[in-house]
Amino acid sequence: HKADCSLDPSGIVKGWAINNAAGIVQKAGFSDFFIEAGGDIQSCGKNASRLDWSVGIRNPFNTDEIIKIIYPRGRGVATSGTYARGQHIYNPNAFGDPITEIVSLTVIGSDVLEADRFATAAFAMG
Repeated sequence: HKADCSLDPSGIVKGWAINNAAGIVQKAGFSDFFIEAGGDIQSCGKNASRLDWSVGIRNPFNTDEIIKIIYPRGRGVATSGTYARGQHIYNPNAFGDPITEIVSLTVIGSDVLEADRFATAAFAMG
């Protein structure tokens, strides 16, 4: 226990919520779904055209431009960045200093909670 440390789990709340929603949808018997909240995504199965779900990764300097299309195929996708919400991830080694060196970082994980955890951690590491 360190008196000068704190833990703020809010950086993975979206991933946690989407992951829980996906579990509820699966328990209800759905095998094809796409859940998105604030840019974090969990997909499963196929879309209405029976194709793999596709996700466009935006250019953080021109958000009207898609710079990459990915196909999560049942995995989770999470993006951490400063271009939409401003500087909101802080340097863990310099309390109060936001990370400014990275603009956007996208991670694909086994599920959205894993992707969100790694995206936030990698962003915070600079």
